[in-house]
Amino acid sequence: EPEEPSSCFYIDGVTEIHVNANDPEPHPSNNVMCEWSYTWNGESFGPFEEEGLPFVISGWNESRHDLTIICRDALGNEVRDIETFFVDKTPPVTEKYFEGSQFTCYDWCYETCYSYGNDNPGQECVSSCLQNNCEYVGNQEEYQHEGLWFPMWINSNTQVVLNAEDQEPHPSGVYATYWRNTLVADENCRNQEVCQQAVGQGEWMTYQEPFYKEEQSCHLIEYYSVDNVEKTETVKKQCVFVDK
Repeated sequence: EPEEPSSCFYIDGVTEIHVNANDPEPHPSNNVMCEWSYTWNGESFGPFEEEGLPFVISGWNESRHDLTIICRDALGNEVRDIETFFVDKTPPVTEKYFEGSQFTCYDWCYETCYSYGNDNPGQECVSSCLQNNCEYVGNQEEYQHEGLWFPMWINSNTQVVLNAEDQEPHPSGVYATYWRNTLVADENCRNQEVCQQAVGQGEWMTYQEPFYKEEQSCHLIEYYSVDNVEKTETVKKQCVFVDK
């Protein structure tokens, strides 16, 4: 019967496993030789013999790996180590949303369309919004409301909520989420392309609970997450007006 692994770890694809072995006292015969093998996606690879000690095993694909290392001395006495590694190469994904008062350019356009007596504004309202300096960020074939129309306004009582999840196939889990806020020129809140080029300043804060923005201005909110094997998400940005 196959032996059960002695331990289980999450690692990154660039993690190196360093192996060393020695023949202990009181009467070592020495001349220790090692070999190793592993399984990946149900297939077995190896054994690979190593003549020198210590040696390094590296170059992992994103998957589960069952690693077996066997070392023997000159008399054939052996020690066997079996470990399972889950390789996580995929960074977390962080989503941001607002709880409380919020208003987008689309809200204004939509109400304007209704004010003309059109009970089903649809594409007509979309066209009106785009012609009135509103910007839509998303799939142009699936016009949606929340979070995709700019400019956008919140007030000082609106919560900014961040939610991060580490991604499959072998998530090691989210270690931390970070955010910072910078006051920027109004043009950043009117044009998301400009916003994405904005440079934030100040210290990154560890996200622990929803936060508020009290200053009446255009705010650049930046955020990202890191998982337990230090895979780091690309920083995300959104610019939003705060109206008190």
